[in-house]
Amino acid sequence: MARSLAVIIMFYLLLTMSTYVSASGAGQYVQSESSMYAGLRLGYVNPLDDYKEANLSPTEWESDGGLNCAIAAGWHWNTFRAEGEISYRKMEMKSRYSKKNATRTGLEGDQDHLAFMINGYWQPVTDWTFAPYAGAGFGFTRISWNDVRAESATNGITDKDNVFTYQLIAGASYPLTPGLFLEAEYRFIAPRDPSFTDASGLEGRLEDQELHLISLALRYYFPGFSK
Repeated sequence: MARSLAVIIMFYLLLTMSTYVSASGAGQYVQSESSMYAGLRLGYVNPLDDYKEANLSPTEWESDGGLNCAIAAGWHWNTFRAEGEISYRKMEMKSRYSKKNATRTGLEGDQDHLAFMINGYWQPVTDWTFAPYAGAGFGFTRISWNDVRAESATNGITDKDNVFTYQLIAGASYPLTPGLFLEAEYRFIAPRDPSFTDASGLEGRLEDQELHLISLALRYYFPGFSK
């Protein structure tokens, strides 16, 4: 919870600084003459913390980071953008730690996330070559566990759950051409707690699903859609 609050405070400070830049900047950031765009994003996602069982034994589940890819399409109005986004990420499960027995067990299997999000961005007008922006989004994520089990076990957890998700976004874009932009971006992604049922029918709910995402993206504006 403390880490999540710290990320939100950092996001707020970035937004406040961007507001100051917008109010004081005399230049005009070079934008495409078009308004309809599509984007492709590739990055690395990493869990903020271990997942913790909320309703069963005091157990923590550790996952490795993994690759995140996304596509998006949206519309640009002056300094504001709105888009729909579909993203996919996959992370290998690493270990399970039982606080009761103070033992750690290696895990097999993986988890994948398929997310559908609506995002909004604000990109202030500046005279900088790299133009900062901030945004937020909401939607839902289908979190799937695929044969997650102890290394010595034969039966694993294979289940999925759909959970509400929000994300906070901060980044900067650089114009490669009048209609093509390169973006470097950070996202704090917060899915709600999913529940999974194991082979014996026991259902567990997991907390602390927050993720860090660092990515690069290309944003392309289609000609013929004037602002």
